[in-house]
This record gives sequence, structure tokens and C-alpha cells, in this order.
Amino acid sequence: MKFSREPKFNRGPSLSEQVAEFITSEIKKGSFQKGDNLPSESELSYRFNVSRTVIREALSRLKNDGILETSQGRRTKVTRHNAKAHFQFKGMKRKPLETLTLMFEFHTILEADAAAQAAERRDPEDLIKLYRCLELLNIALQEGHEGTNANVEFHQSFINACRNPFIKDFITYLSDKFYEIIQADHSQPSNLPLTPDSYREHMAIYDAISDGDPKKARIAVLRHRMNAAKRRGLPVVASEWPFSESIEYSAKGTFEKRRDKLT
Repeated sequence: MKFSREPKFNRGPSLSEQVAEFITSEIKKGSFQKGDNLPSESELSYRFNVSRTVIREALSRLKNDGILETSQGRRTKVTRHNAKAHFQFKGMKRKPLETLTLMFEFHTILEADAAAQAAERRDPEDLIKLYRCLELLNIALQEGHEGTNANVEFHQSFINACRNPFIKDFITYLSDKFYEIIQADHSQPSNLPLTPDSYREHMAIYDAISDGDPKKARIAVLRHRMNAAKRRGLPVVASEWPFSESIEYSAKGTFEKRRDKLT
């Protein structure tokens, strides 16, 4: 199988995305049918005049989208001819800062509602997982570490506690896209340092979910995300977000009191 035309790519951070879109367009045109093997990474690298790293990133995106698959020891093949069936963001060609800001707002809306549902649906095991994350974040704060893994696990834990697999999967997809852009935009740090304010915001989220208060849980996440946007330097203004609540809820009490509530 051959490509129907020669690709023309603009050199820049979105090069792997351009390659992925070109391959997708060729699949739509019928240059490659379901079950057909793609050329090897080295062949694609030579044909498109890009590095193999760019090719791997493009193929990885298409595998995540369910358009391609690779079996161990075999070539990458087309698994779905109609690529339109898979959801894709259409605004990814905006400037990186604008894309990050819009995506951050969208993520915030989903995560805030997930926290509200988690407050109503969480069980004792969910609270234990969240508390353990707080413990790890507290240690990281005291020792001056980022606490990235504990932070990610904390958010994943209350998203899981909302008991909605569609919200969980979409937030995961959104997070992956967000960090893809950050990795390409070197002006943005991959991870933010853990600060006392950020830690207190996590405690406020935990408190609201532990108390079974969906409104406070939603407000706590909104406040955390608004402050995270400021810490990241994203031009997000709370008054412009589609939120009606006043973002005023914060954590109160000591770390030990939270532990005592679990025992």
C-alpha cells in the first residue's frame, strides 16, 4: 500500500500531530484499509523526513485513538477504517497557551462535578485512599518534594469515587492531551511544586468529600483549580468561568483530626 500524496509538514511543536493527521487522512481516503500494515517506523521516518521519535508519538496517538494497533513482533496495522467515529478535539491548532487555558477550563468543569458526585457516592475505602494521599502530600511538603505521584493519585481517587466510568475515561483522555501540549511547550513546567496553599486546597477537597457535601466538594475543586491556573500562569479569570458558586470554601482543622475521623 502507498500514500496517495506527498506530505507537507510545518516544523514546530505540533509536528507529531501533523503526521498523525496525515496518516488518518490517508486511512479515510482508502490508501490503507482495515487490516493493512503501515510501513515501518524507519520507512515512515525516511518518507516524511522526520525523526523516529516524531513517528512514534504520532503512532502512539493513533493507537490511543483506536485507529491503529501493534501486536508483539508484528507491524502496526489499521484497526478501523472510519476514523471519524473517534472523538477528536478540533481546536488543537491554536497557540499553546490558548489551548492549555481552554482545556484547563474544560477539565475544571468535569473535575468539579466529579468531586460533587464523589461526595455523594464515596465509601470508606475511597476515604482511606484519599487520606493516604494526603499523608504522602504532607510528607512531600515537609521534605520539599513535588509530591507529583501522590497528587495525581489523589485526583484519580476522587474521580474514581464518583462511580461514573465515562467521566473517569474522559478526564484521563483530557489530562493526557493537556500534558502532551505542556511537553511540547517548553515555557510550561511539567509539574508544579507543592506549596502549603496547594496542600490546604487538597485538604479542603478531602473534607468536603468526607463530609458528604457535594456543593462544598465542587467549590473546593473550583478553588483549587483556579489557584492552580494562577500558579501555572494561565490567563484564567474565575469570573469568566461558567460557575455560579462563590469560591470561598477552604480547609479547617488539623491533619490529626482528619486521621481520627477515619479510625
